[in-house]
This record gives sequence, C-alpha cells and structure tokens, in this order.
Amino acid sequence: MMQTGPQFAMLVTVHNRKDKTISFLKAVEQLATYINLFVILVDDGSIDGTAQEIEKQNFELKIEVIYGDGNLFFAGGMRKAFSVLARRNYDFMIVCNDDIALDNLKLMSQLSVYLEYSSGGVFVGQFTDCEGKITYGAWKSKARFFRTPVERCFRSECVATFNMNFVIIPKTIILKFGFIKEYFRHTLADFELGFRYSKVGINFFLSEPIGHCLHNSDKNTSNDRNLHVVKRLKRFNSVKEQPYLIRMRYLLDVEGFRGILLFLLPYIKIIIGKKK
Repeated sequence: MMQTGPQFAMLVTVHNRKDKTISFLKAVEQLATYINLFVILVDDGSIDGTAQEIEKQNFELKIEVIYGDGNLFFAGGMRKAFSVLARRNYDFMIVCNDDIALDNLKLMSQLSVYLEYSSGGVFVGQFTDCEGKITYGAWKSKARFFRTPVERCFRSECVATFNMNFVIIPKTIILKFGFIKEYFRHTLADFELGFRYSKVGINFFLSEPIGHCLHNSDKNTSNDRNLHVVKRLKRFNSVKEQPYLIRMRYLLDVEGFRGILLFLLPYIKIIIGKKK
C-alpha cells in the first residue's frame, strides 16, 4: 500500500544475532504500513546467515543490504549506511538498534505528536525493561562545570544527549550539523552527536516508552567486578567500550580542554573497585 507524507530512511547495523534481526525487521515491516519507510541495513560480517535469512523472508519492505567485514562495529556501520543514504531522497533519518522490540501503536502515537509539535527537532525514543524501568533514552548533564557526567532525563526540556537505540533526525539538521564523526568505532558516538546537537540549540522530543530493550549485561565487561582489575582495564580499553584515544578525542570534542580532567576518572574507579 502506497503511503503519503514524509519519507523516512532507517539505518541499522547488525552482527550475528539473526533471530533478533528478523524479529526487528518484522516489526519494521508493520511500521511501514503506516509511514513511508525504507531500510539501509549493514550486515557487518555476520556468519550466522543473517543476510540469507533476510532474503529468505521476502519482506514486503524496501531493504537495501550492505556488507561489512566485521570491523565496522556500530559507528562504522552507521557511517557506511549514511554514505549510501546520501544518494537517496529522504526527509527524516531513523537510526536504531536491532535488539529493540518496537510497539508500533505507541510509536505511531508519539510520532504523530512529534511531527505536529517538534518544530524540526530530534525524536528520542525511550525503552523499558520487562518491569517498566527506563533502560535507554535521554540524558542530562549532572555536573555544574562539565557536560559529560550524565544522569537520566525524563523531560524533553532537559535533554543534553541520547542513546541511539531509536532516534529520528530531520535531514535539515544532518546537513547542517553532521552525523557520526570518523574517529568513533562503537560507543560514545551517539553521546557526542547528542551533545553536539544540544550545544547548538537543537530541540529534542523525548517520547513516552515505545517498546522494550534490555540493558546489556555487565558480564565480561569493565563493570564486571568478578574480573581481575587488569582484565577490567583491558575491557574498558577494548573496541566495544572506550579505547583511550577515542575517549580522549571525545572528551576534547565535548568538554574542550576541561575534558583532560575527566579522562582518568573511570580508570581510577576500576582500580578502586567501583563501577564506571
């Protein structure tokens, strides 16, 4: 069924979680019955048959699959998808993860409010766990002189940055203020983008919860206090957490030279046994 209205382009990077990816795309297929939507999906070196299963499902959804070698991770995958999007027509870009369980009715209700009242701002989707606790969404700065120490934010007016589990960004904002910077590989890319937008006065629309998404487990991460401190430090400096060069550039981008004062803080917390 042909939809009218603005054109939405959805960018998603997937890797070796076929079942979650297929479940996610089935929800997106239903979403596409309400809005004009196409998907640019980066399969970053999956070896579990994700791409083959997508083809097998024969979705009634416009999906363009692009392939990575397994070294793109989140940020690289999104940049690769965005490079393809630059050659397509769209009005809004949706960036999301495939581990979210969308409630399309709640999403459409929030989307209609956003389109009517947001004045061209960024839509930030909130998600809950099975007990209704917010897991991903928006953040506000909690320190007086620094931006990056953050705490949960539950009102649009206080948003300083966001998780990119599901955000909608108008094309006009992207063209003027950019997307994910080249030095990011995985984490912190969404936080830097959110801080960049809030710094120039972009408005945010923080949705009511639009689905479920569980927190990633702390097991075998730098937050796992069962690991030896040396392993925790190595985990913190790994690609999926905060490699020190990326962390430093991120802090300099967001905080300026004041960021140097914050650089060592998580390492100290790990050494003394606290969660980062």
